Amino acid sequence: MAPHVPSRDTTDFAPCISYAPWYAYDMSERTTIVLGPLERRAAKRLAARWGVTPSEAIRRALMRVANAELHEQRERKRRQRVAALEQLIELSGGQDLDAELKRISEERDAF
Repeated sequence: MAPHVPSRDTTDFAPCISYAPWYAYDMSERTTIVLGPLERRAAKRLAARWGVTPSEAIRRALMRVANAELHEQRERKRRQRVAALEQLIELSGGQDLDAELKRISEERDAF
């Protein structure tokens, strides 16, 4: 298959033009990466599946991984908070909760 050579007709650049505003306002830096043959083929496969350029496919894949890691980190933190709360509940097992709530209410009303 021959490589695509754009013509001088501006309609040939229509797919690129749709990205122009995004690149102009949202991209703060340009980064160069070196891909091996496997990574390049994977980027092209994703690009074809998503109907975008290989660069955009790489950006989207990177953000998916980053978002998944953020979700995992938040879930880990949530589990830690739940474990701490369960430990506090266990340690306060002998407390009379009604009496404690009444005491707190009285302290608050005293202000």
